[in-house]
Amino acid sequence: MELLIAEHFRISHHHKGGGYENIEIGSGGTIYLDKYDDLPRVDLAEIDKLYYCKDIKVYFYVREINGDYRFYSYSCSQNQTLNQTTPANYQYVISEDKFYQAVYDMDGYDYVTVTTSTPENPSQYEDGMFVVCRGSSKLYRIDSATEDGYVELSNFVYSYYSQMTPATATVGKFFYYRGYDKVYFIKALSWEEFHPYVVETLPRGDKRYVDKYFYNGYSICHCEEYQSGTLSWQEIKTDVDLDRVKSDVQSMLSSKLQVEEYEYMTPEASEETMGKLYMWKDANVYMLTIKNETVVNTIATVT
Repeated sequence: MELLIAEHFRISHHHKGGGYENIEIGSGGTIYLDKYDDLPRVDLAEIDKLYYCKDIKVYFYVREINGDYRFYSYSCSQNQTLNQTTPANYQYVISEDKFYQAVYDMDGYDYVTVTTSTPENPSQYEDGMFVVCRGSSKLYRIDSATEDGYVELSNFVYSYYSQMTPATATVGKFFYYRGYDKVYFIKALSWEEFHPYVVETLPRGDKRYVDKYFYNGYSICHCEEYQSGTLSWQEIKTDVDLDRVKSDVQSMLSSKLQVEEYEYMTPEASEETMGKLYMWKDANVYMLTIKNETVVNTIATVT
């Protein structure tokens, strides 16, 4: 068992596939229970908490086993100035040294798809239902008050192979792409400044990176949960008062060092960084600049 010098604990476990997985616990505080039988039901809400059962003198935490997290890549165009109709939803504007993402204001509607050119037997659908006809690449809305039982919506973009981008989406029109769960009506499109982590190589797919974005020189990569893991209670057998150790170590560091928070990119070693403790909270990484070194070093852990 390892205790990282900081606010959380990091427990290292060997698993069947080889290697280790790091489990971060304690950020939700420690809860003391009189009996082991008082442990709550295993739930995601408990995943950052530490429980201590007084009757058996054992700590417990909720461990997620075999979760799968992956990076998905999206095109990012590079332009000298902001391009309003780029075929990518992300762009890097070179003249500003800034990233932007396309933001859509739109409404989504349930629909059915048919292979015919027009809706057949429209009475089988409720009024207002949208019908995408692949035979004609047209969109219809069921309307029993009309002679045919439906009306064609001419302001429609049928995009069987291309997802929605500023190049394919048109404000004021309906948009269909076979991979979406809705037919969308686009009310507005704007570009907002976007702040991905700029990296040379992507980190390992990990739960701590879920919903974070990275730019690796040509693509925007988004970390997503591919498969949820199985939750179970895990024991930590120790006679050490973990809360006391954590509090003492943090107090010692805070009294001697200036704490600076950072995210992902390691600070560059310099005179300016000497005497400061650099803390990346999300990843439980703590760095110090050491004299005569050219890099910022990860500090030792307490066992």
